[in-house]
Parts: sequence; structure tokens; C-alpha cells
Amino acid sequence: MEVRARWDLVGLGTARYVYGNGEENLMGRPKKDGAKYRRVQIRLNEEEYQTLKECCEKSQLTKTNVLVRGLYLYRNWLKKVE
Repeated sequence: MEVRARWDLVGLGTARYVYGNGEENLMGRPKKDGAKYRRVQIRLNEEEYQTLKECCEKSQLTKTNVLVRGLYLYRNWLKKVE
């Protein structure tokens, strides 16, 4: 008996492999809770970039983590002054 299969795209980076007998296997990475799909780009002058690098080195965090933490600090400060 010959088993034929086909690929169907299910979502971002995931494909479904469907066998001829109806069995399915999901291929690709599983989705994480709280996955980050939004992308933001910023432009910094040299002084701002060096400050960001310094913060990253001292805190052992990535640039993204430093900026996200700063975002939450700023939001909390705004709530206090309102």
C-alpha cells in the first residue's frame, strides 16, 4: 500500500504533514506563550548608542531587554505623576 502525503501551512513557521490515511503530524517549532511578533526599529546618535551599550554591559542584558525594562520604568513613572 502506497502512502501519499502533503504539506499544508498552518501558521507562522509551522506546517502540517498529512498522510494519505488521514494521520497528521505538526512540523516546526511550537508556539510559546507571550511570543513576541512586533518589531520596532529606532535610530540613535552615537552618544545614545554608547549609553545603551554601557547599560547592556553593566547589567549583562541584551539591548532589547534594557530598552523594554526602560519602557516599563517610564510607564510606571508616568502613572505616578498623573
